Amino acid sequence: MRNLLLSSLLFALVPVPSLQAQESERPAAPIKAEMKRFDEALDAVIDFLEDGKPGEAPPLAKVAAAQAALQASKQHPPRITGEQPQDKQEAFVRDYRIAMNRMIRSALDLEDALLQGDKKAAQKAVDDMVAQKKTGHRTFKGRRRRSRK
Repeated sequence: MRNLLLSSLLFALVPVPSLQAQESERPAAPIKAEMKRFDEALDAVIDFLEDGKPGEAPPLAKVAAAQAALQASKQHPPRITGEQPQDKQEAFVRDYRIAMNRMIRSALDLEDALLQGDKKAAQKAVDDMVAQKKTGHRTFKGRRRRSRK
């Protein structure tokens, strides 16, 4: 009984890091890998919409992969979070997550359209995703810095 009490007390004294601290300590590299998975999946859907033959099954597994990549990317703060003023970093990460939620909703719209066989709606969802990606990169990815020699 005494050991149980001591263990409980010790566990209660161990600090638990906040979610924000955990997010800011994660490396940004997984976002790049997940976005590559997303791009590959989106390219497969675009190919299907442009070149798909009548009766060909839509690439629903690719759409699911895109959704999973977006969901995984949302779990990591953008690489440039640390470049933001300290008092604005939390809002920056929040805005990023909201933008990723919008992308995920568009991916769900894409899945719905493909399930219904509505290529026009699927193309609209893809166009929305491409536009959101461009805006998101401008806002959350930052410019690559190249060294000048």
